[in-house]
Amino acid sequence: MKRHPVLVFVLLALIFSWSLIIPVALASHGKITLPSGAAKAVKYFAYAPVLAALIVTFLAGGVGALRSLLGRFGRWRVGLGWYAIAIVLPILPLVLHMLFGGGGPQFTVITEPQPGTTTPTLTPLNPWAQILPILWYELLKSKVFADELAWRGFLLPQMQRRMNALLASIMVGAVWCLSLLPLVFVKSGPSAGLQWIYLALGTVATSVTFTWIFNSSKGSLLTVVLFSLSNAVVDAFLQAAGVQNVLLVITNVGVAAIVVALAGPKHLTRDPARAAAAIADDPHSPTQETA
Repeated sequence: MKRHPVLVFVLLALIFSWSLIIPVALASHGKITLPSGAAKAVKYFAYAPVLAALIVTFLAGGVGALRSLLGRFGRWRVGLGWYAIAIVLPILPLVLHMLFGGGGPQFTVITEPQPGTTTPTLTPLNPWAQILPILWYELLKSKVFADELAWRGFLLPQMQRRMNALLASIMVGAVWCLSLLPLVFVKSGPSAGLQWIYLALGTVATSVTFTWIFNSSKGSLLTVVLFSLSNAVVDAFLQAAGVQNVLLVITNVGVAAIVVALAGPKHLTRDPARAAAAIADDPHSPTQETA
């Protein structure tokens, strides 16, 4: 376990994720019938990677290692600029969509039928009024916290101790995609068919941007959680505005390319000391240089 934590984590993450997603894919094609209790349970497949991360961390280093992993949420002194970047950057695809003639987000709510009619009325809602409800919903799900604890808190530092930041980011994104692979077989699902290509490209590209924020903020999980939350909130606006997946992929790849060009592939930050602190269990301890 101590010698191969990454391999064990990947195997556990895939086993846990696939064991929950595969039944959904089979049920969508009528191959099996899921009981109501099981159908509800499979929705928790997104928490499989963090379960794998916690298990491997505890078995490899005990309670002290778990404390260090969770302690990444306490790294908050990283500069206000990085919090601002994490919150604002996900808005870029929506801005580009509207600059090139696309419509703004249109939210509606179903109200009771009006007198003399038999169908409900769709009442337009102010898009700004949707931010807090969507944010609250994402916080209640707590999926973003689980995702970042697994992918950035555990796996990314492990990978960066073995290779440069760009390659580590691509590998993390690849494993991230692989854990969701059975979704491509869910009939009529949002990731079915060619949509999987958009998901994979966007995930790997976004993984590079995540690393840039993570390394530049000394391994703070707070900044990447904010980035993930902002992406989740903006995603609802993107869907309401009818933004095409191809624009999202182009934007994500473009941002990742700019990050690599400006920050460099070795550390994905212009401050190597911050990158060293990011991959260290203790941000104040010296860390060996990555390749």
